[in-house]
Amino acid sequence: MDKQHQQNISAYQKAQTFFEERYYDRGMVKWLGYYLSDHTEQIAKEQAYNTQIKARSWQTAMTEIEITALLFKAYRQRLKVDLQVKLQSIDGTLPALVSGIVQGYDENNFVFIGTDAIKIDDIQWVGFHK
Repeated sequence: MDKQHQQNISAYQKAQTFFEERYYDRGMVKWLGYYLSDHTEQIAKEQAYNTQIKARSWQTAMTEIEITALLFKAYRQRLKVDLQVKLQSIDGTLPALVSGIVQGYDENNFVFIGTDAIKIDDIQWVGFHK
């Protein structure tokens, strides 16, 4: 064998020994670190969302006369309102407040706020948006 060929074999053997005995591949560790970071961020978002949902509470119930008076005033003056509907999920959580400008009413006792149509009988509370 010539000298160049022996040097190549020697270099290959050194590299093989290095990778088998000394080199530690952090690829999986780094990947798990990225995964853990993304997972932690997702958990934090879910906890914040759950905290926000649990903080929702029933607003003071209003009569239908009070509700329609506030909605009509908001309609006339193009004011933004927040309202709470008398609904909750099976697990007892309340939906977020509906916010928007009153677009109008119809003959079936529905009020249109933004793109939502809500039956006035289903409204628990109305307030002007702050």
